[in-house]
Amino acid sequence: METPDYIASLSEPLRRPQLGDDIFPPDPFSLLPEEWRADPRGSAGILAKRLFRLLAPFRDNETVLAFLAAHPPQGRIALYPAGAATRAAIPLLRDRDGVEIVALLDRAPPPGGNLDGVPVLTPDAFLANAEGSEDRERIWILHPTFEARFLESLLELGVAPDRIGLITGSEAFYDWWAGRDGGTEARRYWADRDQTHLLKKTRNLVVIPQFLRMLPEADLEEIFVEDDTLVLCYGADPERLNFSRFPLLACPPSVEFLKLILSETQADVVYLSSLLPEHYLAPLIHALRPEARLIHEIYDWVNLFPDDYILPSYRISGELVQASRFGEYYSSQCAAAVVSKRSGPFWQRLQDDFTVPYIWYLQGAIETGRTQISRPRRQRENTKLGLVYAGPLPLASDPNHPFYRFLPLLDAVAKAPEVRFELFASSHLDGENDDLFKPYAARFDGANSRYHARLPLAELVVEIAGFDYGFMALNNAADVLAYPDTRAVISARATGYLSAGLPIVIDETWTAIVELVETFEAGIVVKDPNPETVVSEILSRADPAKHRLGAERLRDHLLARNKEALREIASAAGYG
Repeated sequence: METPDYIASLSEPLRRPQLGDDIFPPDPFSLLPEEWRADPRGSAGILAKRLFRLLAPFRDNETVLAFLAAHPPQGRIALYPAGAATRAAIPLLRDRDGVEIVALLDRAPPPGGNLDGVPVLTPDAFLANAEGSEDRERIWILHPTFEARFLESLLELGVAPDRIGLITGSEAFYDWWAGRDGGTEARRYWADRDQTHLLKKTRNLVVIPQFLRMLPEADLEEIFVEDDTLVLCYGADPERLNFSRFPLLACPPSVEFLKLILSETQADVVYLSSLLPEHYLAPLIHALRPEARLIHEIYDWVNLFPDDYILPSYRISGELVQASRFGEYYSSQCAAAVVSKRSGPFWQRLQDDFTVPYIWYLQGAIETGRTQISRPRRQRENTKLGLVYAGPLPLASDPNHPFYRFLPLLDAVAKAPEVRFELFASSHLDGENDDLFKPYAARFDGANSRYHARLPLAELVVEIAGFDYGFMALNNAADVLAYPDTRAVISARATGYLSAGLPIVIDETWTAIVELVETFEAGIVVKDPNPETVVSEILSRADPAKHRLGAERLRDHLLARNKEALREIASAAGYG
């Protein structure tokens, strides 16, 4: 197996968006090569060929082991990382002639420091031990989907490219896969799951790579015709979805599968709901099925986030980051419509560059029972002001995560004797990742504060309706410089509070939301998000009864906007 050419034709140096004085990129698409922007359709065809070779194979462990049996690496080797695929490969390679596994590499070695008798070292420790060795072991990266990111991490450590080999990311793996007739293997996959009958012509194909998205199942079922729509769970877990009217077809994230589905369904409309690292699917789908109307729902925009946040957070390679940047631009020029939750004056800079309809939809704005808006204003000298935070938290092991630097503010609110504060961590899935968030249960368990794991949105809005304000994570200028998306996004946190009838406490960096809050008098805009003064500023300006009335008006405005958005999406799909 060969050493791959890491500097691929579509790779670009990692860069931050270029920021103006007003803390927003003057041209967020400027990171793309000029030739891509000049000819997005032609560039999509070139990109599709590259992505097909990168992402076509079906990379389950069984397939990986079959490849290793036919093409084992030779000599003294180290395998990186020590994941499930590597553990399964140890007994297969251990008895092969010409192969000696000297170590496994992983950033978090297991207790005892070995797996199946093979020592497990951190990459740093392994490289330090190998200094001065004339017979340097080759490091082979073995991971079904994220091998490009692991390759970048080794290069960042200074490992020479000729010392690194890819297994599932190699040209040899793709050539071997292509020789096995991937289409036949894909059909066998569905036959084993009794889903082959779903491979038939349909008017609408809804592609969902992840369970997190803007439009809920009920809204999609309202737009598309029941008997002529198929939902493709492209690497997503169908158990996390709640469609009642549409059949669901599941497959691994393999372009070979995607190509076959688009060929078999002959869909006239493809509705793609993609998260930040998967926007490259838009030009890929259009290249594979150019006749289809493509409607692209974009959850977060890569062009508004720095690479040094995206790469470690999503374990995606620089090449795919750049492909996703292009996917956003491509959809803005070539799709039937783009759907997103961004608005305001800064967002208009991107929207002005669009040549297709832009549809503004507010994630998390849901119809709920009316709260009591006529209750008298709370007397704060007798009753504590009720504040709630329902949103993301960093892992307790990484409290200084650059995207979540607001813990000091939450601590200040939790300790204020004049406030009743409760926190619902949206990233804490109760019963699944309790250990990662356990320290927060103790941190926010005081006389005035209480911690909770995530609740489904419909339950959350009922649970928090009795509070006075929903508390947004407040920012500082340095954070907004790194994450200009704050200026344009209408956060689901804000729409969730409004769905519960709660006004919002927010700072000026959330420009698009601030515009709405001020227009409808739906909350408090904090001038100085300082932990030492934030509580006193909130208390001095709190007027829950007045602001709740404004929150109700803003909620009605957002719900009306979403109904119009559904009509606009239906029109883009060709429903007159």
